[in-house]
Amino acid sequence: MNIWFNHWFSTAVHLIRLMRAAGGDLRFLGTSTNPRALYREAVDVWEDEPEFAADDDYVQWALTFCRTHDVDVFVPRRRLAAIVEAREAFAALGVRLFAPDDGALVHALDDKDATYKLLQSWGLDALVPPYRMVHSLDAFRAAVDELQRTGARVCYKLAVDEGATTFRVMDDRLVEPSALWTMPGAKVTRAAAEAILGAYDFHIPVLVLPYLMGPEISVDALHATQGDILLPRYKGGRYSTLRWEADIVALSTKLLRHLAMRVPVNLQFRMHEGRPYLLEINPRMAGGLQLSCAATGINVPAIALAQLVGREMPWRMPQEKEITVANLETPLVLEKGASLHE
Repeated sequence: MNIWFNHWFSTAVHLIRLMRAAGGDLRFLGTSTNPRALYREAVDVWEDEPEFAADDDYVQWALTFCRTHDVDVFVPRRRLAAIVEAREAFAALGVRLFAPDDGALVHALDDKDATYKLLQSWGLDALVPPYRMVHSLDAFRAAVDELQRTGARVCYKLAVDEGATTFRVMDDRLVEPSALWTMPGAKVTRAAAEAILGAYDFHIPVLVLPYLMGPEISVDALHATQGDILLPRYKGGRYSTLRWEADIVALSTKLLRHLAMRVPVNLQFRMHEGRPYLLEINPRMAGGLQLSCAATGINVPAIALAQLVGREMPWRMPQEKEITVANLETPLVLEKGASLHE
């Protein structure tokens, strides 16, 4: 079986190894615009990906790649929504997509505002934080003033974002002497935020919301034939702890029912003042899925692959109620002066 991963996070190396570990006649192909992507070391065939401005051009290239390499299963990350919308064209080549079926849903999950509106339509309003969607600098200032009057610390990010790349917390303490001993991380002063956004055209609107102070919970989930796999990882820096608390399990189960996906999905929650809010839904395998698999012994990528091709792979939940796993990085030696980007 030929399995293709297009441009993915470098942590896809772990996903490929997990699929291999389950056995079978599997041959992996990898592509990326980054010729030093770590998962290059885990595949049997590698090609550099060209850059394409338009989704349609990328999809046509992907179809040609599938035809040329006799791809049986395509595991897309880049241009996911466009690829899902072209599902019938891939199916005509005999290619199964390791991806959701609904392109419109994937588009909605790419947009935080659309995601929150989706939750509200499902009756899950309690998961939506009190956010403001702004389309101008004046609207940004007004939203910040409104939220600060409630006593909240304020943060913001673009409505379309991946991996919290644009996420910032506003904190004017950065200009106090005590800031010499603290790491700024993703913090900016309000003046800096306004200076940055003053030069921004807001073609992608900005989400303004209270900073949620509690732990982040990343739930690796799969609606499997045998039952729902729900692996809630409570993130804690160097370590993560898997813990099955009733409210998170119940909310994850409801979300899985509404999403109706047959492939792994990642649900991101954050606690604040004792209640969970949804940060985002990733309609793909998470970059840290291997941590959940290592902690529980449940090989989610292999189970999902087997299910996709019409086989069933047995699994069982661990007996432990709490499991801690270390977030170890995989070392990679690069050529002198080289950079690694996703």
